[in-house]
Amino acid sequence: MRYLDKDIWFKAPLIKPKITISNDYSLVGKNVQTKFSLTPTLRVISHNYFVHDLKELREFEAFFDKHKARLKDFFIPSHTKDLTALKSPKGNNYFSSKNSNKAFWIYAQTRHLMFNRRFITQILDVKLKENSEVVVLKDALEFDVDENTLIEELIHVRFNKDEIEFIKNNSVGFRVSLDFKEVFYE
Repeated sequence: MRYLDKDIWFKAPLIKPKITISNDYSLVGKNVQTKFSLTPTLRVISHNYFVHDLKELREFEAFFDKHKARLKDFFIPSHTKDLTALKSPKGNNYFSSKNSNKAFWIYAQTRHLMFNRRFITQILDVKLKENSEVVVLKDALEFDVDENTLIEELIHVRFNKDEIEFIKNNSVGFRVSLDFKEVFYE
């Protein structure tokens, strides 16, 4: 699958990723204080994978070589249910959510959502309603959305290293750790 002429890599990691966020901070007395900034923060996402056989190992290598390590960007899904939507019929370009974490979704880097791994669109705005938030989308929804819909963040990344290393885990597979660096404005 492709989005905005870029590949989407759907390989599921072993466990929830380790996400490192860069923040400026300074030491004041014995306390560390973080500066609040509305600019996008740099996220480095680390995934661990188990590769079952040599064919799957070659798929990892081919994808890595195709994107020339840190040179070409692509998308990865968050592999988590990031939003819980309230019922919304198809044809709307918005849906209500119980909590969209507005500060993160608007002022930081999340701009693309994937619905049930088949429909992708961009977030235009998040508006506050009485007991929910309305997420405004660029494209109209192609199907009904409710609390059972899987809504994932689609993260725009590139590899953070120029090398890939497979470690023999046992007689049936390999383990590999990959770091992805989020990119903006590309």
